[in-house]
Amino acid sequence: MIRNLVCTLCLITVVSVAGCSSTESTPADSTPVELTLEQQFAELESNFAATNKKLRDELEKITPYTSRTEQKRGKEINAEFSGLIKQSTELAATIAEKSDDPDLSAKAYTWIVRLNGKSEHANQALDIIKEKYLGSAFIGDALAQSSDRQLLDSVAKNSPHAGVKAVATTFIALNMRDGDEKETVLTSVEQEFADLKYRDRTLGDLIRQPLNVLRHLRVGKPAMDIKFPDTDGEEFKLSDYRGKIVMLDFWANT
Repeated sequence: MIRNLVCTLCLITVVSVAGCSSTESTPADSTPVELTLEQQFAELESNFAATNKKLRDELEKITPYTSRTEQKRGKEINAEFSGLIKQSTELAATIAEKSDDPDLSAKAYTWIVRLNGKSEHANQALDIIKEKYLGSAFIGDALAQSSDRQLLDSVAKNSPHAGVKAVATTFIALNMRDGDEKETVLTSVEQEFADLKYRDRTLGDLIRQPLNVLRHLRVGKPAMDIKFPDTDGEEFKLSDYRGKIVMLDFWANT
């Protein structure tokens, strides 16, 4: 399990992530204030976000046309990013294991899943969530990474939290193959939970594009109406030719 990967996390005022440290300042003659596990996790998230942004901003400046030195720096940044994720995962796992607060542990394991995508570390964290924290209000992000239909079904039916149930239902629907059923379930999510916050957007934002495809771009659905000028500049609409066979030829000169 993750605990085998964890380094010892001292409960002190300094939390370090890939070279970024944060300390809580105290008067020279006073004893340093010990951070709570919740404060340590908040520091960890903050330090990760700052370091991640710094690395990504630097990486965006490197293109295939930059110098060899810059190309080498790009490889170094990727290595630093991998190290950042590894260290952050270890620290988050330690916090989760030490905490007596199930909500904090659920948040930490969910964060690990989000950091690690489909990797073994994410799977280990998901296993712990399934075992201990399915009733938590803070596991929505973890569900997005799971392809376990049984898990998603269980959460959708049994979670006491409407928001978590909505996220589980959304990802069940997104993985459905039957288009009509998929459209029906996503439409219900849109009607009830469109404004529910999910990561840096809403569930409505998340399902807007797949719903548009299901409603307008599937075989057998009426084509979306479009209007455009003909060669004489006269405007006409696709719907003007409803019931007729129409060939659309899109082309452009560059």
